[in-house]
Amino acid sequence: MNRFFNTPFEMQLRILMLLINCPFDKMDKYQFVCYDFICCYGKDYGVSESNLHGDSAYKFGEIASRKELVDMAIKELVTRGLVDVTQDNGFKYQINDNGINFIDSLDNVYGENYMSTAEGAFEKYDLQKDESVRKFMADLVKRGGFTNVKN
Repeated sequence: MNRFFNTPFEMQLRILMLLINCPFDKMDKYQFVCYDFICCYGKDYGVSESNLHGDSAYKFGEIASRKELVDMAIKELVTRGLVDVTQDNGFKYQINDNGINFIDSLDNVYGENYMSTAEGAFEKYDLQKDESVRKFMADLVKRGGFTNVKN
């Protein structure tokens, strides 16, 4: 049986959807982890009416595997020519025309909901600075999230 959920391919799609909605154009892998988590559990973060990945008491346990999936997904996206990489105080990634065309060719409800949630996540959470990303990641690892997040 082929696996689709929680695979590098699924993460590739979510990274491309984040990048296409990203107001600051370039993101690093830790921003992908943070914003993806917010998007998957958007209701808990106040940016969506539902959690795309359901309600789970164990959601914070996903952080370690999510970091690994992001690493694998980034490698594939760069290799396939869907994102460009620059070195600007660490590696940063930006969607290119190939990535935009790929995302534009998709048509599904999950993708539409994810991108709508991403817009809300970028509006509500400013994780552009390294220290804000580190704090968010530390809060996730401690299973606490921000104070307005349900555990």
